[in-house]
Amino acid sequence: MQTDMHFYGTYTIARLAGFEAKDARVIATAAQFVDDSTDNNSEKNNDGEMLFSIATAHHPVGAAVKSFTLPEEHRLVWIPFHFYPGGQGNTFEEQLLCIKNGPLVNKMFDSHLALKDKPFYLHLLGIAAHVYLDTFSHYGFSGICSDLNRIHNDSIELHVQDNSIHKDIIDKANDFFRKYKSEIGEWGSKGLGHGAVATYPDRPYLSWNFKYQKGRYGNGVESGIRNNQKTYLEGLKALHKKLSRAARNKYSNLGIQRFPDGEINMILAVEGHSAKRIESWKQFLKNHFEEHIVEYSHKDWGNQKDDFDKTVSSDHISDCYRFHQAAALHRWYTLKDLMPEHGIYAV
Repeated sequence: MQTDMHFYGTYTIARLAGFEAKDARVIATAAQFVDDSTDNNSEKNNDGEMLFSIATAHHPVGAAVKSFTLPEEHRLVWIPFHFYPGGQGNTFEEQLLCIKNGPLVNKMFDSHLALKDKPFYLHLLGIAAHVYLDTFSHYGFSGICSDLNRIHNDSIELHVQDNSIHKDIIDKANDFFRKYKSEIGEWGSKGLGHGAVATYPDRPYLSWNFKYQKGRYGNGVESGIRNNQKTYLEGLKALHKKLSRAARNKYSNLGIQRFPDGEINMILAVEGHSAKRIESWKQFLKNHFEEHIVEYSHKDWGNQKDDFDKTVSSDHISDCYRFHQAAALHRWYTLKDLMPEHGIYAV
């Protein structure tokens, strides 16, 4: 999923779930910042205090490089933050395959919901929201370099209403180039995640299908029709229930609103670039809450880290610091607690 879902969609769901605007923004910013925090580095202030950030994502080129140089980094990033393991199957690689709304990701979210007294609770909810929604788009793939992620590159079929969008997606209807790009993505990442199918899982309006090179536990090689719009709607409704529980933990006077299936479905159906759906999310917020959401920028929290060396005390802990507190807890819980509890030892 992309910014239209992880920030604007998550913000909207948080507001519908009863969160005040300022808290919903923290949740949504954390959800999107998972895709934008790409460095493991630190900043030290004049008092000697340090903000150490952990990577919760890698840009495509960086991911490809690390496939060859630091393969263990994938397990620290893609498994806990983007391809949450389903825990099903007979082999290690099968158990790592992401499952839509699977039992482990639900257990993770429920565990995080219980940490309401943590000062980074909202940031943790945002990370959980990102991971949870990603299971509704990344299912069937895993966060390691695996042959189970490889597909027959010429088997991809796309189904959209607007023919111009179809041409744009497959690079002006050039099937050879589509196959070439798919193979390059698959080779460059060594079979990591959904590299072989590019951004097709991340487009809310798209319906598509393909064939895996290898069958998997309980299934063959056929992907079946992946109706992103239907699946995304399912994910947002499920997230609404999760965040409604969190809002009940936080507020005495709740303003939970019903989930408006029809209106949300219309936003997801908007074909084309994510900017078009972002405008639809904004219009929805204007209609329902009479508010204009401030644009997302990764620099809002990124600059907080860069400016940490200019501070002289930790009296004011930034959202960026809270995000990395939450990210460290989430990663440790996933890799060192929850997964081993289910017999899965990734690191």
